[in-house]
Amino acid sequence: MHTYEYGSFGYYLFWLIESICMVSVNAFVLITGYYGIKSRFKLSRIIRFYLEVVFFSMVCTIIAKLFSGGAVGMKEWAYAIMPLTSRRYWFASNYALLLFIQPMINLFIKNIDKKTYRRFILIQLLLFSLIPTFLIWNREIAGTGMDIIWFLILYFTGAYVHHYGLSFKGNRWFLLYILFVSLLYVFDVVIIPGLAKAVIGVPIGIGVFNYYNTIFVFLGSICFFMMFVQTEENRLIENSRGMVLFTGIGTYAFGAYLISDHRVIRNILWEKINIVGISENPIVVLLYMISVNIVIFLIGVILDWIIKHLISNKSLEKIFTKIDGKMNSIIN
Repeated sequence: MHTYEYGSFGYYLFWLIESICMVSVNAFVLITGYYGIKSRFKLSRIIRFYLEVVFFSMVCTIIAKLFSGGAVGMKEWAYAIMPLTSRRYWFASNYALLLFIQPMINLFIKNIDKKTYRRFILIQLLLFSLIPTFLIWNREIAGTGMDIIWFLILYFTGAYVHHYGLSFKGNRWFLLYILFVSLLYVFDVVIIPGLAKAVIGVPIGIGVFNYYNTIFVFLGSICFFMMFVQTEENRLIENSRGMVLFTGIGTYAFGAYLISDHRVIRNILWEKINIVGISENPIVVLLYMISVNIVIFLIGVILDWIIKHLISNKSLEKIFTKIDGKMNSIIN
């Protein structure tokens, strides 16, 4: 989007896509809270997650070495072996922390009443979402939604929905999702830069609300999440072929993230698939980007399927079962 000038068709088109997709990370963590509140703690789940990330990190580093030669040094190999502690994958690092403290979160939730729970979430949203949305200098303290604090807030929110639900029904969640995405888009792309250009002659402030913890993104994420909660509750489509295929592929979709967010791979991708010079027509560029993303997604799914099957061999399963048994005896 940065290759298109302010006010051009390409500028508005690609910022619209950005705004629509901003809810995805939040929705994933909300789903974790929704289902995680009723799941038992398994240390093997965290070990599997860690092994998956390490395997992917190593494979991607090897691929990067083959394609980039000297671009991969000892530092990158060290980070590849320790991808979570080095925060090479910011989402995976936060998610691993969330899995570790999940039992304590669930215990806390089970011991508070609905009114206290609701107040707790609202206070957190006030401090870490509403205030930093408009007082942007406060983001140095409240963060930008790429930290464990925001993941915890999303987990608490998803678990609240599982326990108590939310009142809207039908297509209202979809309409509200469109509303909040539209507000994010209009403020980010039209109003803020437009006012800046009118006052100082330069359209600064583009994307100022494009952070995971801004109130527009959070509310849009809730609405997007609730659309799928209601779909899950409606068991009529659960056994359809399309849904089975969709959920089956989704099981391995994490691999697409692990490829695209690998530091060296990402640099290579940006260099090799650079949109500059592809076409002057934004629609052609969009179709090119969609094609590239489909290819990256499919490669990620295939690699994730292979790695998950390697981790799920019988020898490791026996070890994981023993680990979970010992952990359960300690916890209980």
